[in-house]
Amino acid sequence: MNNEFYTLKDLIEMTKLSERTLRRYLESGLLTGAKVGGTWRFTEGQVKDLFNAQSFNKEFARQASEDVKQFVRRQYRDNDEDRACVIYDFNAVDESTHEAIRDVVMHIPKHFKGYKMKMHPEDNYLRVILIGSLAFITYMNDALNKVRS
Repeated sequence: MNNEFYTLKDLIEMTKLSERTLRRYLESGLLTGAKVGGTWRFTEGQVKDLFNAQSFNKEFARQASEDVKQFVRRQYRDNDEDRACVIYDFNAVDESTHEAIRDVVMHIPKHFKGYKMKMHPEDNYLRVILIGSLAFITYMNDALNKVRS
């Protein structure tokens, strides 16, 4: 396990959730962390616990569905970049593969901006929805393919 710590800002970038939503999760105990010098810090394990919480995953699935609908309707901020939407369904996912896919998702290089990403586990499969630039989609496709090969 990585000894890296994440801030609230990191979680906002990673999940695309609002600060208000994440603070609600903190208040409810769904997300745990520690304040260090007035700044929330989260271990990788605490972030993974959030990602594994059933109520979090249900909300993420609902938001993912809405993100895809908005993409199809072209209800996103138009910019100069070409955009793509990809939905991966990984079948028969064991715990180590789930962990490896989650690690890819948690360690997206910071130079990628303006993407949406949702990961939703369900029984024995894992759905990952990506919306973003072609460079982002290509990077993620390569990284996810390495996990499955």
